[in-house]
Amino acid sequence: MTIYIFAYGSLINMKYNKELNKTMERKLIPIFVDNLQRHWVLNNNRIYLGIYDKPKYKTNGILIEVSEDEINKL
Repeated sequence: MTIYIFAYGSLINMKYNKELNKTMERKLIPIFVDNLQRHWVLNNNRIYLGIYDKPKYKTNGILIEVSEDEINKL
């Protein structure tokens, strides 16, 4: 089975993402996803980028093929 993750923000910065840095050897697929919007989220005094359903919006990112082991590390 092929597993892909939709990556945006810090996940696509391969220079700093040690868990997925092997993806540079793989094909990265740029995509737009309909009906999703990025939002800043504050949780437990931490700010991060989240994504929510939002009609009429598009969000860009990349698809990265990952192994089950890599998914567990994330």
